Amino acid sequence: MAAKFVKAEHRTGLHAGYAEGEGAFSPTAPFESWFQAQAELAAAAEPIIRGWLDRRAEAARGLIDSYARLASCRDLGEAASIQAEWFEGSMKRLGADLQALAEHSRTTAQCALRPMKQMSESWSETAARVAEPHPAETDRAIPHAA
Repeated sequence: MAAKFVKAEHRTGLHAGYAEGEGAFSPTAPFESWFQAQAELAAAAEPIIRGWLDRRAEAARGLIDSYARLASCRDLGEAASIQAEWFEGSMKRLGADLQALAEHSRTTAQCALRPMKQMSESWSETAARVAEPHPAETDRAIPHAA
């Protein structure tokens, strides 16, 4: 019995190569699934990177502003206040960086685990189908010993 190959429609996971109900398999399905997972990871990384770059620009502006204010400052108390403001802003940005990193780690883990989940579901479905008797076999009369 020869395998029937068909072009896979846009699906994700290992099950992507199998046409519904036909048992046909697309040899490109694993690659399509991998590319889909990469696209999801890139899409998840974009807002994290953009936020990180925005915070770095904010840090640079804050540093330049603090140095300019310190250069024109003649009071030690005012200098300490300027430094405290700069430090507070830096700590807020660090907190935002750590929060974004945690969110990105969670999103990345979900993107990485989704194909595994789909693969295990696909294997479970395949095992259930294999365990079912074929309709042609159930139609045949089985002779019983009398």
